[in-house]
Amino acid sequence: MASDEGQYVLGIDLGTSSVKVSLLRQACGSVISTVSKATNADVPSDVETGSEQMPSKIFTTLQECLSELPVDRRRQVTCIGVTGQMHGVVLWTKLKNEGWCVPPTSHLYTWQDQRCTTEFLRSLPQPNSHLPLSTGHGCATLCWLQEHRPEMIAGYTCSGTIMDLLVALLCGLVTPVTTVQLAASFGFYNTKTMSWNNELLQKVGFPLQILPNVAEPGHMAGNLQYDWMGIRKDTPILAALGDVQCAVFSVVSSASDAVLNMSTSSQMMFPVRPDGGVPDKPNVTSSIQYFPYFDGTYLAMAASLNGGNVLSNMVSMLQQWFKTFGFHVDEDNIWSKLLELSSDASPGPVIMPTLFGERHHPERHASVSGLTQNNLDLGSIFRSLCKGLIANLCDMMPTSVMKKHGITTIKASGSVIDRNPIIREEVTKHYGSFKVESGNSCDSATGAAMFCAKQLK
Repeated sequence: MASDEGQYVLGIDLGTSSVKVSLLRQACGSVISTVSKATNADVPSDVETGSEQMPSKIFTTLQECLSELPVDRRRQVTCIGVTGQMHGVVLWTKLKNEGWCVPPTSHLYTWQDQRCTTEFLRSLPQPNSHLPLSTGHGCATLCWLQEHRPEMIAGYTCSGTIMDLLVALLCGLVTPVTTVQLAASFGFYNTKTMSWNNELLQKVGFPLQILPNVAEPGHMAGNLQYDWMGIRKDTPILAALGDVQCAVFSVVSSASDAVLNMSTSSQMMFPVRPDGGVPDKPNVTSSIQYFPYFDGTYLAMAASLNGGNVLSNMVSMLQQWFKTFGFHVDEDNIWSKLLELSSDASPGPVIMPTLFGERHHPERHASVSGLTQNNLDLGSIFRSLCKGLIANLCDMMPTSVMKKHGITTIKASGSVIDRNPIIREEVTKHYGSFKVESGNSCDSATGAAMFCAKQLK
């Protein structure tokens, strides 16, 4: 049998736009190898406000990532942890335990899906949960599909997140299992009683039989049913975890630490005890929500729908404008020029950057005020947009709340933080009374692997 020094744990992150795998040495937790690739999984939706992806493309990308990990180390993986994009839902038919064979599935309806209008959400029963229901949440999407596409729902027997599907596929589970972290993100789930709101869902004709079983984080979902991508059969696999929880787990080392993460979207969050302000009933107007974390604690989180996606939309807009005039400018060139121009730009207008609304304020739109003839230059506009993103997050999670919970350090992370010096400057300005640490490797795949290692001790 291999020594502890030759054993590894594998973390898998099925993200919104990319897949990442992280291989850690089990004994000391050091990262040995990571691979990340874009999925390019988006597919057209039959609903204008829909956001859908092709599960098979996500799994193909996962296999491509795994194939680049060292072959000898893949054979020494002792546990697999899976995490990824929360809230979204995919449906599939029961597995036949025939090895790596993806069953017929629906599209993945992602957390960015906006098909559930405020009116539709109000037509549903009030969840028996401390978390409010929002568009993009799995149960909300399933309710919408049950009302508008009942024949499609009838064709499937299981549902869950894309990570739950992967775990079921690897473990050969007839009935999928998820964790309380992901069940809470689905909606209509009570974290205190550890149960779905069955009676409420039955009132709207919800097909309860397609919901997954729910366990605590750390639950062993099963064992790998076959040799897969060089990983040995019978390797233990944990029930899937939330990507935000795993990202925080990878960097938080003290009760005084908070994490500011900005990638596609953005979050400010920190762990709290159950008695640290977790409400009994949902408050749809509150920008701070409490999500199950680890060991019975919760994650106080202001989760904005706006982050790198807003900046990317500005780049796409500029590309389209150039195209209108017959010019083609590469995306990379636009990014470089925007960062160059904004580095010493004069103060610009005030931009409310909520292009995608917010869960607690879905009808809020982006806006610009204070335009003058002297602040219309591109550098000032881009800097103001960056400033607006951080200001919006600061409004959602006030510094007074953070100080009340004893937060003294902010660990800033995420692809936007890493690549955008303007954003880093604005973080420092808005959170000047805290110690701000940038360059943190806040990573969901690594966090999932770290949690695996903890379970094996």
